[in-house]
Amino acid sequence: MIVHVSDNPLEIQGAKTVASFDEALSLLRKASGEKKIVVHGGTYPACNIKLTKEDNGLTIEAAGGEKPVLSGAVTVSDWQRDEKIGWFIADVPTIDGKQADFRLLLKTDGTYLKKARYPLSGRLEHETVFTAGEWVGSHAGGWQRPLLDEELNHFTYKKEDISDDFDAESAEIQVYHSWNESYCKISKHDRENCVFRLTPNCTYPPGSLYVSAYAVYNTKEGMAEDGRWYCDRGAGKIYYRPYPNEDVESFACFVPVTTKIIEMEDGCENITIKGLSLTAATTPVVNEKYLHPCQRGGAGFGVMEQDGAIYGKQLKNIEITDVDIYNTGGYGIMLRGESLQVRRCNIKKCGAGGIGISSENLLTPENRYEAWVSCVEDCRIENIALDYLGAVGIFSNSAMLRRNYIAETSYTSIIANGDYCVVEDNICINPMLVLNDGACIYMHINKGCIIRGNMCLCQKAPDEISQMCWAIYLDSDTTDFEICNNIIKGFKRAMLDARMGDRNRWHHNYMEYSCDVAGHDTMSVELPTDKRIDFYSNIMNSENIKIIYSRGFFDQSEDMNFNTAVCKNIVFEYRKNKNLPDEPLPEFGGTNVKSEFVSLGAKGGRY
Repeated sequence: MIVHVSDNPLEIQGAKTVASFDEALSLLRKASGEKKIVVHGGTYPACNIKLTKEDNGLTIEAAGGEKPVLSGAVTVSDWQRDEKIGWFIADVPTIDGKQADFRLLLKTDGTYLKKARYPLSGRLEHETVFTAGEWVGSHAGGWQRPLLDEELNHFTYKKEDISDDFDAESAEIQVYHSWNESYCKISKHDRENCVFRLTPNCTYPPGSLYVSAYAVYNTKEGMAEDGRWYCDRGAGKIYYRPYPNEDVESFACFVPVTTKIIEMEDGCENITIKGLSLTAATTPVVNEKYLHPCQRGGAGFGVMEQDGAIYGKQLKNIEITDVDIYNTGGYGIMLRGESLQVRRCNIKKCGAGGIGISSENLLTPENRYEAWVSCVEDCRIENIALDYLGAVGIFSNSAMLRRNYIAETSYTSIIANGDYCVVEDNICINPMLVLNDGACIYMHINKGCIIRGNMCLCQKAPDEISQMCWAIYLDSDTTDFEICNNIIKGFKRAMLDARMGDRNRWHHNYMEYSCDVAGHDTMSVELPTDKRIDFYSNIMNSENIKIIYSRGFFDQSEDMNFNTAVCKNIVFEYRKNKNLPDEPLPEFGGTNVKSEFVSLGAKGGRY
């Protein structure tokens, strides 16, 4: 049975036509055989399509030549002007008698409005420093011991930074760590002792990892420039600070009222979604149930616990193709299950990440190219992590990532987990615009993966390139990788192969870097301290090149042949390993390694 959904009440000739998705689903759940919803052009507000196991086998697709827009928002147009301050004010929409809980506001022309933020840029420094536990690496479970609630749920701020009339009920706190953040509400404000008690707990202890910083969202203190907005939760009012050319009579906004536009319940199978446009879903501060203990604080590593405009878990055989998702508060797409395939989707301006796809299929070298394998292919993702800074362009587990374009991310472009996955022919531009310690392509605790034919480009300003940002970063416990035929340009830190694991093969990669800022004119290549790798037939092109290595590396690795360094100077720097004795190093290129680096720069000669 095919049912058409249209905002035009007229019947489409020869087809059953209804005005809402609820009506269409009700009809199809009573039918047998083919199940298809054809959606016609127009905008469908306040969409929250909930698919159940009764809808297994369903296809939802755009009508040929039409581009329907499914919106998770309602329009608010009855704004008033506060004559004292000149700001626009409107009532918070109510849904089923309750105020909408939202963290996204859009003008009707599609402008993604900035939330009130204090300070407008940069960070506030708090006074809590965590020294009671040591970070021992993700391969070892993170911290050396389980963390206590008391270490995760508060920090002490500087008295002069917070006013006596601070609106703790409305405020949302972004607690910075190094490579991620926590996003929390305030459960208790102890003004006398200058303490914010937070809910939920932070991902990491405030003040750990050498970072004691935070920012405040959604209070009047963050309204210091035109175009900002905030919601007074207690009063049920939205405030917007207009630009000089905006008048209250014609001003209107989209206010999201749902966190998911298409939601598939556990157990949904064989569902296809294609040709639609989705916009304006919001997010909760945090989902109540975490899939992983480390995902606290409404954000966590990769912000993988936030909702998506298309969302589902415990799914099977899901296809999403030719879908546009834009101006949405969480992830564009967030799926968990088996055989999850996302192709030719365009995702931009997301509060969190682009695509999160966590597959339960176990890949092997023999099956990873089969048609049923989960994948993200030929997608375009840009300008994401606008609110949740630790979100990722594509965050995957046991999936094939091929021919995607990812640009302008606050954190990492691609995080690929799972053994034997392939990251191939992707273009990644300008990762790590805000956070620290990440990369275009980041992988850890997996084996047998391929990183091949990718282009990693960095165009950061000179004052930003000192961040710990790599093109390709293999973290703890990566084993038996092949990294080849990648083009890396503009990264001060071209590559890092970190500790643990065994025998990764880096070959036929091209790395280029130039910068005329003093102190930032050297490209580094970082080799592991305690595992074997092969590093051969690579080209490194920079005025100055630094090879960071250790004795442990030479004891393990053998093939270091036929690398070419196009440079004026090349330096070999010893990185100490606390597990190995501090002894003199053999010459790089000596008999222990059989390495040969040829300089084609001004000095010439062999190294």
